[in-house]
Amino acid sequence: MAQGEVKYIPFSELNALVCNKLSDTELFTGSTFSYLKVMEHALTYAALGNDKKLIRNRLHWPVVVQNMHASLKRLLKPSPRLEIALKPIVILDPVRLTQGADGEYHSIYIDKWLSVIPAQVRTIVQKKRDKRIYADYVLTDFSRNHGAFDATEQDLLIELKDILQKVRSSMVFTAYELQHIASTMYIFWEDFRFYYRWLKHGKVEKILFICHYHNEGLLAACKLLAIESVELQHGLIARNDLYYVYDKQFSSVIRKAMFPDVLMVYGDYWRNVVLEGVEFLPSQVQVAGDYLYRLPKATTEEVPKENVVLVCAQKMMHSEYLAYFELLHQYQMAFPEWKVIVKMHPLEPRKDLYQKVKTYGFELIDMERNLDDLLRIAKIQISIYSTTFFDAVGFNVVNFSLQEYGNYSDYAADIVKEAVAFPIAITENPIAKYMLAKDQLIPMERSEIYAGFEMDKMKALLHITE
Repeated sequence: MAQGEVKYIPFSELNALVCNKLSDTELFTGSTFSYLKVMEHALTYAALGNDKKLIRNRLHWPVVVQNMHASLKRLLKPSPRLEIALKPIVILDPVRLTQGADGEYHSIYIDKWLSVIPAQVRTIVQKKRDKRIYADYVLTDFSRNHGAFDATEQDLLIELKDILQKVRSSMVFTAYELQHIASTMYIFWEDFRFYYRWLKHGKVEKILFICHYHNEGLLAACKLLAIESVELQHGLIARNDLYYVYDKQFSSVIRKAMFPDVLMVYGDYWRNVVLEGVEFLPSQVQVAGDYLYRLPKATTEEVPKENVVLVCAQKMMHSEYLAYFELLHQYQMAFPEWKVIVKMHPLEPRKDLYQKVKTYGFELIDMERNLDDLLRIAKIQISIYSTTFFDAVGFNVVNFSLQEYGNYSDYAADIVKEAVAFPIAITENPIAKYMLAKDQLIPMERSEIYAGFEMDKMKALLHITE
């Protein structure tokens, strides 16, 4: 396979590669930070042949030249300085929306937190603009043209350059891997400067956000500005994850490796999985409960089940699902009394490609129907690996996990191992298989996955007093 051609590699193999290549933890650790996750990004991109993050960068330039370049860029291309009025708690909203029973759009991740954190102490910042919900700012409102470095920025750049030089001299990495390492380090540096500059001028004490990985620049800025970072669980966390459940070989540097101060999870099940790794202490992983926006209880009463196969597609996996739909259409034709509903991922970038499923007679759903509403009527759910399998617990749905998709196979195997879903091959008819498995219930209580969301408890955890 040619260099740069995207491959499919199971996550267990990627994790083994990372552990092997990064066995010398001092190689990528400085006095301020360990660049474990930055290195992991680079090695993963290189192993997969994903060159989308390969960029021209200036890390090899002397610090004084980089500083002069930043100063001249600011002078020649001045950008208006947005007046920053950040309050003590900043909420970074990834803008994943759903439409509620009230007809209004709601942020799935932050809607409930707005009832916990008073308006007078919070600033909502959208990661991308969406006028359907309120935000104080959008990240793009803030300039990336920052001018000359201050002492903190200069010290960090010197550390980055020293680490990159050590990595290059180690003879551990290929020339292709080194290209990716230099690129990911530079992306980290640019992200760090961006977050550091707009956070340092406010009175921010705490920031809530989704996904610690690929947010190392944000986390580094928070560490250096003494801002508490709180990660909100984004969805599935598995033992084979690339960025959770880290091996003990990284124990000596993990506290410097840019992880959040606190991780809020949905329930005890997720907390127990995370604590199998070394990246968090028990006191750092808190059960927040089900803080996702869902339909009010009044609209989630039990309704009669229908002969529905619900397929919950995953982001940027359209090729896998579209190939499977051709087979699923044939299977459904043997059971004409059944119908298939395909629910796209809200952040799927190629939703246009899914229009093809309508030619099979499938119903295509985007955000106009709530997942819980669909799980209430469905008898079968099919996916590869997804948090939606856990969402189905308590809805009397039989979950089937497709097991034959390259670098997703480890996640899919974990789902089956946890007894949250049954394995299914693409050659098997899911409706016929359902007839044999329909009386087998998932051996897990919903409260283990999604605990209750207690506002008073959350206020105490966030140190909010009214």
